Amino acid sequence: MSLSLMKEIENWKSKFLKLNFEHETIKTKYEHLMNSMQQSKDLIISECEKKIDLINNENKKILEQLQKDKEVAMARVESETSKLNEMEKINKRYQEEINEINGLIQLESNRKESLSLRLIDLTNKVQELQADNSSLDLQIERKIDLKILAGGNQSEENNGFDYMPTTIKQRIRHS
Repeated sequence: MSLSLMKEIENWKSKFLKLNFEHETIKTKYEHLMNSMQQSKDLIISECEKKIDLINNENKKILEQLQKDKEVAMARVESETSKLNEMEKINKRYQEEINEINGLIQLESNRKESLSLRLIDLTNKVQELQADNSSLDLQIERKIDLKILAGGNQSEENNGFDYMPTTIKQRIRHS
């Protein structure tokens, strides 16, 4: 077997191992991101629900107070209107925060989709490399078989395996 073929095989094996490692790393990051995103989403939803309940409770109290104040005296209407305006500002701020949170959720969703596409791409590359590796393994096996059939460069010391790379010799000896 030629030295260039052995180098090419080792090169392909190295590329395959590297891509496989990258694939596992991205997969782990993807799972971590999904967990983190779900936790963030749950936390955001919980905080939003608390704020909405708080706003609803505050609004209910204010409306009750306004009704009492209206019955007592119309003079206080101006004061209560001011309170309502303040609550509208608070509601507007909360709505802006909710919109911002929804934007963040959408960004995370887009990142998730991008990572999913990258994961699919890497998976396809790994499969291509596995197919290339299988093809190279078959070529190596054919060359070994042809060399063995041709008689090879046999001697008592190496049992006819001196022309093969060490890793292939070890595989043959252990099989």
